[in-house]
Amino acid sequence: MTNAIMKLNLYYTSLLLLITFAACKKSTTTEPTPDPKPTTKTIKLLTRMAKVVEGGKDTVYTDITYDDRNRIRTIKTGITIKQYNYLGDELISLTRIDDQGKVMSTYASFIYADGVLTSGLASTTAVTYEMSGGKVLKRNNATQTMFEFTYSGNNMVSYKQANGQVTGYEFGTAKNPFFHTRHRYYQLTASESEDIYSENAPTKFIIAITPVFRGSIYTYVVDKDGLPLSAQVKATQFADPSLFSTTVVVYTYTSKQVPL
Repeated sequence: MTNAIMKLNLYYTSLLLLITFAACKKSTTTEPTPDPKPTTKTIKLLTRMAKVVEGGKDTVYTDITYDDRNRIRTIKTGITIKQYNYLGDELISLTRIDDQGKVMSTYASFIYADGVLTSGLASTTAVTYEMSGGKVLKRNNATQTMFEFTYSGNNMVSYKQANGQVTGYEFGTAKNPFFHTRHRYYQLTASESEDIYSENAPTKFIIAITPVFRGSIYTYVVDKDGLPLSAQVKATQFADPSLFSTTVVVYTYTSKQVPL
């Protein structure tokens, strides 16, 4: 009987020691530290476009620079340099400068009221803007509507001029090469050959709605983020729209880390 009691006491003592050891082990185990939440993201800024016409010998380079807020500062093609000028958050003018930074002429200027685009100059012509939902619907001069714009989402899909001619765009899934530095508004000026407003890159540019297509067709090779690495642009020839000239464009980007 005494041996049985001793064995039972030994069993309970061993069990108690196991429970105590397990509890101590659990209490001293360090929980893994969760990974810190990211505070930055990567953006890609277009720094160069290289264009060559099929059969041509010369490549035309366009170089883009940015300010410290990653906004377009200059676009240089050949000897022509366009400078984008800002006041606070807003683009206030677009000027042509020489290679020393001297202003040669002003392409356009923009005036805002409470952060909303209202008026400005297109070259030397005074213009006003009609806005809705954060988008430019019309650009008017003193006597008529010069341009009337339509949109699909964040893409500008057409504009109608005072003479009734409509210029249209179709879009695919490729992103605008200027995706990470797009303008707040679509501000059409005679000096801007690139759409720096729309979210996506065009697949078709339609100069006029006629029985025969006139315009350009774009085919892209994109990177993993959807940004174009290259584009093949087939444009109708003016004299005979059944014939096309082909231009190949190669895009170069720089990556930057910016706060979320």
